Amino acid sequence: MYILYSEEYKLVFIVFSRCWSKTMINWLGIINNINIENRKTHKIVAENINLCLNSLTTTELLEKVSDEYFIYIMVRNPYERLLSTTIAHKQHEDLTFKEFVYKYDNHNEIIMSNKKVLLLMLNRNCEILYFENFKEELNKIKEDNNIPYDINGIQELIYDNDTSNYTHNIYDIKLKNFKNKIPCYKYFYTDEMKERIYNMFQIDFLSFNINK
Repeated sequence: MYILYSEEYKLVFIVFSRCWSKTMINWLGIINNINIENRKTHKIVAENINLCLNSLTTTELLEKVSDEYFIYIMVRNPYERLLSTTIAHKQHEDLTFKEFVYKYDNHNEIIMSNKKVLLLMLNRNCEILYFENFKEELNKIKEDNNIPYDINGIQELIYDNDTSNYTHNIYDIKLKNFKNKIPCYKYFYTDEMKERIYNMFQIDFLSFNINK
């Protein structure tokens, strides 16, 4: 998780893995005039106080992010984010997605369990941005704030609703068989798997009004 910010435009973006985090790091890096070589790894970004507020204590965070700032929390459906993370990290390629879901109990970050996110939501002006609307919403923020730098996002996964080429249930196919173009995430879940993931990320589903 990154708390990225622009002091000039008084904006904060809270982003998570597989939620345009690379795109936002690059964009805020350009806005803040930070060399690209200095924003390539998680550790470098998280510790760069000119780009990211992760290293601040909760008290320091509220002092830094005054009432002048507006905060955007960037959210992605946990079903989709989990699948995207699993395929992108290529750590479980010999498993099917179904095997992965049942083998691991704690798959990814739960946004609403993060104390700093809660702190900002309770004490500052915040707005939720949803993954499917990121491009339009961010371009509107760019225009409203007269930010001169374009947002150059990269779509790493492309969904294909045509499943006719698959002879097995999608969730029973080894993950190594899926590359950049994959069936829509809904095909990767049985009802039982959906319930399991919902229970795991329930606090996010409810807090951000995400449809089960």
